Amino acid sequence: MGLKNVHWVEMLHIVIFLLESIYVIFSILVKMDGVIGTDGVTGGVEDLLIFGTGNNAECAYYYLTHDVAYKDKYVIKGFITEDSDVTAFCERPVYQLGDLGKHFKAGSVKVIAPSSGRNLNKYRERIFNTLLERGYEFISYISSKANVFTEKIGRNCFILEDNTIQPFVEIGDNCVIWSGNHIGHHSKLGSHIFMTSHIVISGLCQIGNYCYIGVNVSIRDSCILAPNTVIGMHSGVTKNTESYKIYTGCPAKIFKECDDTLTI
Repeated sequence: MGLKNVHWVEMLHIVIFLLESIYVIFSILVKMDGVIGTDGVTGGVEDLLIFGTGNNAECAYYYLTHDVAYKDKYVIKGFITEDSDVTAFCERPVYQLGDLGKHFKAGSVKVIAPSSGRNLNKYRERIFNTLLERGYEFISYISSKANVFTEKIGRNCFILEDNTIQPFVEIGDNCVIWSGNHIGHHSKLGSHIFMTSHIVISGLCQIGNYCYIGVNVSIRDSCILAPNTVIGMHSGVTKNTESYKIYTGCPAKIFKECDDTLTI
């Protein structure tokens, strides 16, 4: 074989080696979920707004900026309010809900609204629906320190550390589940629910929309909580409940009636 032919064979081997190297590097970057963006900076990072300027919003900001699964995924651009004159919170700007479209177009930023159980969760539902109608997309925060064995979790859920959610559980939209709870297998939670801490929901239970469950509550397996049920702290639920009733005690009994003006 002539010298020229040898030279071209060697060059061909070098080109093949370079192409294979480029392919390996590209595959690694794809697996890293967009480490390099089209603008030359870190990709895969999304802008996020938090609704509220109270304790829940402050907690959400802390979790989202410290949880290893979220802190490099979102940039907190600010907070949203509709009933406050605050202009800054957690060293971030505060935007009025009515003027939000002037600052952020729908699709340019995502939102989360981890509000309290005010007005039997109807306040949080209204904010949720208002932002959806304007085209904004919600994320859910599920703590990296929670043990979650289901993928059936809706939008705008705020699920904190040390929760155990067993297989075949279903959780609807707009639910707040504070820390340290147990949700048993095959249980179904509706939407717009607020759970405080250290609650045990046994298997096969059904929790209706708008329910509020206090600290240290235990719910027997297969129980059905009607929509708009309120369970007071330290109660033990052994039977199905009625809508718009507050239950207390062990076994839990009707304490009094309530309505959507309830402030918890």
